[in-house]
Amino acid sequence: MSDKYRVICSENQQLYPQKIFVDIYPAGNLRPENSLTHDGLLQMRRLINPNVEKLESGIILTDFGHGNIILQYEKTYNRRMQQYQDFLRQRLDPLIIQTFLSMKQHGKDRTIEVSLSNMAVMYDLHKLSEDHHLSAREEALIKQNEQIKKTAEKRRQLIHHHAQNKYASNPHLLLAWRQAKHNGD
Repeated sequence: MSDKYRVICSENQQLYPQKIFVDIYPAGNLRPENSLTHDGLLQMRRLINPNVEKLESGIILTDFGHGNIILQYEKTYNRRMQQYQDFLRQRLDPLIIQTFLSMKQHGKDRTIEVSLSNMAVMYDLHKLSEDHHLSAREEALIKQNEQIKKTAEKRRQLIHHHAQNKYASNPHLLLAWRQAKHNGD
């Protein structure tokens, strides 16, 4: 039995010198919230640390247990890109494994928490093209995003209604009316 994880490594040496962010997230299909893509994981990192850029397109970490970990990088066919990827692996592999082991030691299955409502807003799922077939996860995000928008609109309307109320500019009249109603006058 093995567990799979998506890994994104990102950095911005100007804003965060000497810092590489390693984000690990479950890639299993058993839970819908684990269907986050590498790009979605990068977007969540950007909410915390704006302007970071990914160092590698997508890394899959497979944990076979007992410290047996395999890292798979996206296959490149260009010789120069393969050399660059080998250079990156020397730099990133130990950092990824260290982060993963630390995460597991603390009893966690991810290094970053993902807010599904933030994802719905970030990707604005209402703007998908008509020929795009929605997955169950996308449909759930769209419904959640619609509910958030409805709640915000109701709150805005309620505030507007109370502001337009005839007693809004004269709260002492409202208090007098309530006291009179309470006293039976």
